Amino acid sequence: MSLSNTASSKAQANNPPTAGPAGSSLAARLAGSKRAPHVLLLEAGQALDASNPNLTVERWSAFMQYPQSNWGYFTVPQKFVDGRELNYSRGKGLGGSTLINMCGYTVGPKDDYDRWAEEVGDIAFNWENAVRLRKKIECFDHDLTDERRLYTDPDMATHGTDGPVRVEHPKVWERPITMQMDAAKECGLGVNGDVNNGNPLGLGVLPSTSRKGRRVTAAAAYLSDVPDNLHIVTGAPVTKILLEGKRAVGVIAKGGDVRITCFCLARYRNAY
Repeated sequence: MSLSNTASSKAQANNPPTAGPAGSSLAARLAGSKRAPHVLLLEAGQALDASNPNLTVERWSAFMQYPQSNWGYFTVPQKFVDGRELNYSRGKGLGGSTLINMCGYTVGPKDDYDRWAEEVGDIAFNWENAVRLRKKIECFDHDLTDERRLYTDPDMATHGTDGPVRVEHPKVWERPITMQMDAAKECGLGVNGDVNNGNPLGLGVLPSTSRKGRRVTAAAAYLSDVPDNLHIVTGAPVTKILLEGKRAVGVIAKGGDVRITCFCLARYRNAY
């Protein structure tokens, strides 16, 4: 694949046209599959650099501190909040909204998954299968002090330790957390040692997608060591989806003086 700075460039590949969590993981899995197809990953924002948020302590303010990593979306005026337009920040750059989000890692209750599977008649959506897949992507750090285990104790039967997405409980907690947990015990609300074990009841400490106090984005998880058949182009927003009938077969993207036209060579339904 080649790109030209003066004219349009055409390439043929499988192309997820965004590098958020879904696009990053899909591109990495396609490129790493047995058939090793050429994959082009297009991202409208820029690549991660030193100006992007990195420390998890900034998770409270990253969406404001780093405007170059935020699309700056707002909702339409909302009827039930006095017509206000609400902040709807979305990440712009490799990693998508994992660049500026709160890094909170939560998966929801077991009953929801099982109900979804029942509603659609497909066990692929049930809790057991969700746990199986989630264990493949998690690298859960469950190294906690004895004091911390009074409040949080991950059920490692539902977590993975060898996946690309690093997850941890912070080593330093905000001062009120233990006071709140003690209060939950005393008032009967109860403490939940692992809010991601399928049972969300009780007050619990939410783990973060981080490692040693630093944010772990989708780009860090899936795009930090890419194979030669995965090509990443940043600063290239998709301007048009190319259709054959009702089927999408490619995209046109433009960044600076570069115009990229990309067509899909083949459909790898069983590539991974």
